[in-house]
Amino acid sequence: MRHVSLPGAAVLAALVWSGPARAADQTDSQDPWIGAAAAVSHQFDSDLATGGSVSVTRWSLAPRLGLGNGPGDVFAPLSVGMSHYAFGAGGALGAGSAWDDIVDVRLSLPLEIRQGDRMTARVIPGIAYSAETGVAAGDATTVSLLAGLEWRLSDRLSVGPGLQWSTELEDEDSLTPVVFLDWAVTDRLSLSTGSGHGVSRGPGLTLTWQARDDLAVAFSGRYEKRRFRLDGDGPARGGVGQDAAVPLMVTVNYAPTAALRVTGFAGVKLNGALRMEDASGATLSSSEYDPAPVLGAALSLRF
Repeated sequence: MRHVSLPGAAVLAALVWSGPARAADQTDSQDPWIGAAAAVSHQFDSDLATGGSVSVTRWSLAPRLGLGNGPGDVFAPLSVGMSHYAFGAGGALGAGSAWDDIVDVRLSLPLEIRQGDRMTARVIPGIAYSAETGVAAGDATTVSLLAGLEWRLSDRLSVGPGLQWSTELEDEDSLTPVVFLDWAVTDRLSLSTGSGHGVSRGPGLTLTWQARDDLAVAFSGRYEKRRFRLDGDGPARGGVGQDAAVPLMVTVNYAPTAALRVTGFAGVKLNGALRMEDASGATLSSSEYDPAPVLGAALSLRF
């Protein structure tokens, strides 16, 4: 029988749609459009507490759909990505190269119901596959559901509560409180919750300074946890790997037109920890890792 847990840090959890910096020629047109977004990042080598080291290179690709130019009018229903882990020799994890290439495929369907001018109900069912290459879909698939309400308290502030439920690989289902926040503190400064770039995931908070109509600089922090099914060849055959950390990032978004956005980001991952479990969920080995520098870029196009 499955159990449901409420993580202690979940009160900080948040998820809303984060839009690109608005270009000077962007309008509030409601014309539908399609596009694509790609991202790549590298987490530089850092030492594992139990010996050895780890580095990670990630990439993601996602089609994008939109209606108009507002940050709440853009979503990517499908994303495909891969994370390549490179372990240095030594230690419980590094000695056996615990895992290497992790494939990540996610599908979601954001639904929005507006009640008058002030209230919006949001429901997002989703399904995800995360595993080493070659693992069957039935062994590495999880489902999730996000639901919440958002109130527009003023022209500058929208806020509301929600809950996100999701199944976990060989672990308790999770039930996480969610906060929707979009606050224009000034004409140039805003604070919002968001889910990160395609190569990063998890609840977080972002402070954005709109330096120009086509240029924005943001500082973000989030909690990120990835769980993925391992194949039958490594030290934990058919088990589960986990990578958890707190990324702090500085991001620069340049959007010269409504059809193009170029992003660069750099930062560090703190409180990083890896864990390897067997097929029943029992921990075989685990290790924290030192703060790890991260560098990456993203490109978003509208066709």
